[in-house]
Amino acid sequence: MHLVRKQLTLCCNTMKSLKKTKIITDGFGKVSIPEGALFGKTTARWMEKFGVGKPLPPAFIATLALIKKACAYANRDCGTISKKNAEEIARVCEQIIDGKYLEQFPVSFIQSGSGTITNMNMNEVIGNAAKSHLHPNDVVNRSQSTNDVIPTAMQVAAVISLTRKVLPAVKALSLLLRKKGKENWHIVKAGRTHLMDAVPIRLGMEFDAWAARIEEGEEVIKQSLKALSLLPIGGTALGSGINAPQDFAKKTVSYISELGNFPFKPAKNKAVAISAHDAVLGASAALNNLATTLISINTNIRWLSSGPRTGFGELELPATEAGSSIMPGKVNPSILEGAQMICYKIMGNHQAITLANLHSSELDMNTAKPLMAELFLESAELLTSCCQLLNEKCIKGLKPNRQVIQKHLDNTLMSVTALTPHIGYDKATEIALKATRENLTLRKAALALGYVTEKEFDQWVKPELMV
Repeated sequence: MHLVRKQLTLCCNTMKSLKKTKIITDGFGKVSIPEGALFGKTTARWMEKFGVGKPLPPAFIATLALIKKACAYANRDCGTISKKNAEEIARVCEQIIDGKYLEQFPVSFIQSGSGTITNMNMNEVIGNAAKSHLHPNDVVNRSQSTNDVIPTAMQVAAVISLTRKVLPAVKALSLLLRKKGKENWHIVKAGRTHLMDAVPIRLGMEFDAWAARIEEGEEVIKQSLKALSLLPIGGTALGSGINAPQDFAKKTVSYISELGNFPFKPAKNKAVAISAHDAVLGASAALNNLATTLISINTNIRWLSSGPRTGFGELELPATEAGSSIMPGKVNPSILEGAQMICYKIMGNHQAITLANLHSSELDMNTAKPLMAELFLESAELLTSCCQLLNEKCIKGLKPNRQVIQKHLDNTLMSVTALTPHIGYDKATEIALKATRENLTLRKAALALGYVTEKEFDQWVKPELMV
């Protein structure tokens, strides 16, 4: 997120400082380009016509540069551009990947739905940053179309974000929950269903269940990588491969795999990968799925830590800040609440991505690519931050309140379930209802009804044997 803020600041400062302009005339008329800018007429026209919204994420810009580098090498191998030009494109791309020239990429998702402006913004910066000027279309964009370059960048950026950020953060959270489960396995507590008393359960079992849910979400994310790995590059305009050499797709994907450190493959049907982005939608659904899981787990922890004296109070959260401006000493579950809101944002992003893939996949091309790219990468960044926040600021310092847990265990009525095999469901129900109505312990209610002896009750009703 700090890179996004840095990029936005750089773009704003650069645009303010570049007051002198030069006029360029072409078939579309005149356009003013700030002197000293590396971008060209296409980017400048976007600034005049749109010029709103924050720039696309640095992660996407870096990935697009990676794609351009791979394309340059493939073009070199196919003999469509010179070795010198390919090496110069690669050199500039490496600088962009390292974070240089961020201020030269002001274009937001509010643009042509294909991402043409972003593609040309990249072509122009690469061409103008080269030691000898390279034509943005004839050289830098050779054998490519925005239609295949942008979705390829979308998918590669998604894979890089998921494998290098999201999955490690998710794994760390599940491992910590497993550790908490092991540490607290010996603690027997009251279980609850429908928010009502249920049979006893181990505290460690609850932690293990949370970990298992996160691990299941992790697997769904991993499964989404398969579809994301099938790239449309080489399909050019509509998937036909027009103006691209025969082996261009295969060679480019090979270089992308090497540069991105992931086994990408050429999409078998490039027209499908250009006209709709089901792979990105599927990966977004995986993030959405895990977000809902985190909300559920957060809610459980908030319930179990509620109080500290008038709620469940079985778990103690690490205090992070004052919880009230008027009530002294109040401590709120702020980390959990922050995590909840992060997850709501992820869910909202997924809804927008769903609509973008549904309503903008018209005829032969999807026309909401920039929006999908921005929202997906934001969701991936947010989910990574959410897992790290929960891990470091909440789960790590979470402690059981043994006194409260024992109190609730002693008072739960559903331990009567242990009597059912011995005296039957109906009599056990009668004991539970008598205890409830007369505010008695189960033991007193059972003895009062005469259905068991003291020895039998003590022998059969043992919470530690019910788990």
